[in-house]
Order: sequence, then structure tokens, then C-alpha cells
Amino acid sequence: MKFLDEGEKTLIQLEDEKTKELTNFTMELPNGDKRVWTPNKTSLTWLVTKFGRESKEWIGKIITLKVVEQNVRGDMKQVIYPASDK
Repeated sequence: MKFLDEGEKTLIQLEDEKTKELTNFTMELPNGDKRVWTPNKTSLTWLVTKFGRESKEWIGKIITLKVVEQNVRGDMKQVIYPASDK
């Protein structure tokens, strides 16, 4: 998938009255379709390590993603992580 933008930050309200900041990236699939990806903290850390702190520098970078079954707050969910460093 290819980064098409530097990401858009949004705040969501959690059940415990706290807020959480998310970053949503527009990504292009190999077939040309566009999707929004909201990476978790682990994925963001990986991206910063690979491409640097400024997400505007990520535009045009290509990454491979993998889907993993993971326990998220007591429920098994499919989680998307970067799979390689293309």
C-alpha cells in the first residue's frame, strides 16, 4: 500500500471519558483503490523508525501490511500491522 497523504489527526471519546488521538492515512492499494488506514501505536512507532518523524515525508512510500488475530480489550480482533520495509 502507498501513502497518499501525511495523515489526518482525529480525537475519539473513550468509554472512560478519556480521549484518544488517532491518525488516519489515505492509502492506495495495488489495484488503485483508496482506503483509510488508522495505524495503532505499535505501527506508528515502526513507521517513525523506518521513515522518520515527519509523516509528510512518508507520502509515496510503499509498505506491505499483514492481518493478525489479536486480543484487544478482551475480544479477539483482526489487527493490521506493517509486514515489511519496502
